[in-house]
Amino acid sequence: MKRRLSNYAVGALVAYVVLFMGGCTFTKNVQLPQSQEEAYFEALRFYNARAESYKFHFLLAPEEVQAKWTKKINPIFKEASDILDIWDQTLIAGQDAATSVERWENIKRQLIIILSNEQIIGEKK
Repeated sequence: MKRRLSNYAVGALVAYVVLFMGGCTFTKNVQLPQSQEEAYFEALRFYNARAESYKFHFLLAPEEVQAKWTKKINPIFKEASDILDIWDQTLIAGQDAATSVERWENIKRQLIIILSNEQIIGEKK
């Protein structure tokens, strides 16, 4: 004699699976707010990774490309570095870094755009 699950048991099992899957999906998309320090270190990691990639490509590039990048890209990296320094000093002083975060997001977008346009990051054509 085979035992069958009752309709109640099947319904409860389906409900459990649906709730479990929904809970996993919800928690996967929830992002905990970052502290200003965590945001700073994330920005620093982003900057260092892009600077390292840029340096690698710069050293392999022909002289005329290096000259172009020196005028076009180096000032953006310098500004990004200055913003990160100010942000760091603001955190050390225990002050709110909202202005530095806003300035960082703007320069970060500029870095992504210029490095993508110059094919230093992203897909190669």
